[in-house]
Amino acid sequence: MSKFARDPVHGEIEILDEFLPIVDHPTFQRLRGIWQVGLAHLVYPGATHTRFSHCLGSFHIAKKFDDPLIMLYALIHDVGHPPLSHVVESALHTAGIDFDHDSQSNKYIRDILSGTSFSLRDLKRAMKKGTLVHGDLGVDRMDYLLRDSYYTGVTAGILHWSRLVRLIRAENNKTVIHPKSVESVEQFFIARFIMGSAVYLHKTNLIIGAMVAKAIEKLLQTHNHKDIVTMDDHGLIAAFRENTESKKIWEKIASRDLFKRVGVFENHEYAESECDRLVSKFGEDNVVIGRRKAWYKPINVVLETGENLVDVSPLVNSLVDADKRKQYSFVAIDKKFLKDIKK
Repeated sequence: MSKFARDPVHGEIEILDEFLPIVDHPTFQRLRGIWQVGLAHLVYPGATHTRFSHCLGSFHIAKKFDDPLIMLYALIHDVGHPPLSHVVESALHTAGIDFDHDSQSNKYIRDILSGTSFSLRDLKRAMKKGTLVHGDLGVDRMDYLLRDSYYTGVTAGILHWSRLVRLIRAENNKTVIHPKSVESVEQFFIARFIMGSAVYLHKTNLIIGAMVAKAIEKLLQTHNHKDIVTMDDHGLIAAFRENTESKKIWEKIASRDLFKRVGVFENHEYAESECDRLVSKFGEDNVVIGRRKAWYKPINVVLETGENLVDVSPLVNSLVDADKRKQYSFVAIDKKFLKDIKK
């Protein structure tokens, strides 16, 4: 028998009987304890929604494709996320650790599917149409734009996803769209561009991410990264507080006593040299470095005519170009040293 979840974004979400064992699995339930947009609630207080609700939302949108395998993939696509979502994943990369949440998801799949009618072969078949889930116009992005918009109050993410679902399909690892859908797709990319700038890559969010990277660096002295990535947010925060060095940084984050930017640079190598100079003067625990990287990766969307969307739409092309112009590196410092910096 199906069950229903009440969702503020989509209304009632029906969880079909064959998917209930997945939702009830401890690995999936862990997602209740992982904030969807990391520590963005320190900038947007309402943004405390979770990966759990996002996965249900992605599943709900995927039902419009009327394909159980796409629904399966949409439901479990995020089960490998580390605590604090992309914040910790980026922090691990900064620490030189090769971690990918998709690869981590693969470690859980066999166990998650063991109590269902689905097999690994079914999931592999679904992944052949994977762009409908994780592609440029996939259900993952459709839901997180809507959901993050709702919880942050940044209304730019509101979009009419049902039309997009009706007019897209997967073919040879590309998203193929009907020519009539170009304007709807342009609206989607505008929404994603604004949400990227206003929320995901907000300057304060980036500073918080750099501070988390510093806390993770300290935590790795006492914890194996393989243990860290299986925690939920509360487990990671507890680990920060148990580690003397990480605790100092986490308490600054938690009390919103955040570092302040003292330099923004186009050249990352120059930012690194400035960071080293400040570290030599104020100590490594009081200085962080970060980057505002590209938000758009190469767009893999084509029209049924075979033309690439970027070539057909001057608007989307301009958004990609504008995103490149927004990239920068920065150095931030404990604000108690700001007076010394000004001198």
